[in-house]
Amino acid sequence: MLPARWVVRRATARRTGAAARPDDQLHSDLQSANTTPEFSYIIPDNCSNGHDAVCAANNLSGGFGTGADAQTPNPPLNYTGGTYAESEFLSHVVPEIEASPRSQTTA
Repeated sequence: MLPARWVVRRATARRTGAAARPDDQLHSDLQSANTTPEFSYIIPDNCSNGHDAVCAANNLSGGFGTGADAQTPNPPLNYTGGTYAESEFLSHVVPEIEASPRSQTTA
């Protein structure tokens, strides 16, 4: 699970309106095509969006755990921000979305 400072905004045809949710909901939502929103807007924090040159928080440089902890970030190896932190964030989130059942069934 990604740190709770990221928020996912979800709006789908199956739901009324939009809901702001912590990103730890994203992983469980992606496990089934029925729970994956048709539209998600993911807002990373100022470290993971490339804004901060030096991150005060976890920039995901330590990678993630294994097995049951595969969604839990390890402590950071450094506090580099900018495009480095941006790439770390995207290299985790994009493959998770692409591997989801909904992504496998839509063109």
